[in-house]
Amino acid sequence: MQVVYVDLLATFGYSGFKRAGMPSDKKTMTLNLTEAEMEALEKLSQQKDLSKTAVLRQALRLYQLVDNRMAQGETLYFEDKEKKNKSELMVL
Repeated sequence: MQVVYVDLLATFGYSGFKRAGMPSDKKTMTLNLTEAEMEALEKLSQQKDLSKTAVLRQALRLYQLVDNRMAQGETLYFEDKEKKNKSELMVL
């Protein structure tokens, strides 16, 4: 089995910091989350020591990566090595 490690921040060129004097190509949006979704976002933000925006960017980039690879016919699995069990990830 081939294992692929992906650094999402490096893959998509995100440094997390705007360079002084550089024009921003970023857009602003409002996002409505449920209480449970907001709690999950805040928890991930604290655990990863990232801003909520950075967590959402990583999530979007991961979704893009998975979607693109699946569109190319690849399959994504989670494996429990102790139980020798594999589960396929299905993305709708």
